[in-house]
Amino acid sequence: MKISEQGSIAVVSELPAFDHNTAFEFAGTVTQRVGKSLPTNVVVDLSETKGIYSAAIVELVGLEDVLRSCGGVLVLAGIPKEALAAIRAARLDTFFLIAPDVAAAVEKINTERGASV
Repeated sequence: MKISEQGSIAVVSELPAFDHNTAFEFAGTVTQRVGKSLPTNVVVDLSETKGIYSAAIVELVGLEDVLRSCGGVLVLAGIPKEALAAIRAARLDTFFLIAPDVAAAVEKINTERGASV
């Protein structure tokens, strides 16, 4: 997992499999650092992810809650077709902001922040 920053936005990438182990690492590395050493606006780039497991969804929901409580925004970017179908079937596409890629996700965050100012 890699975390980089684009201005006031943290971009989490290089998640080849978002399984139980990765979700645990994600929680400790990302969720626990939001608002401290990481910005409160986060893009999770799933374009390299081969599978998204239930433990990962739980951590993403938790991160979304943390970010909202801090006034931040979470956008999921580059979700593979199969995973996107599962997210839509669970109606989580109404809970998460979703973008086709990181650039669109960054733009979506900038738009969301502009709308809330």
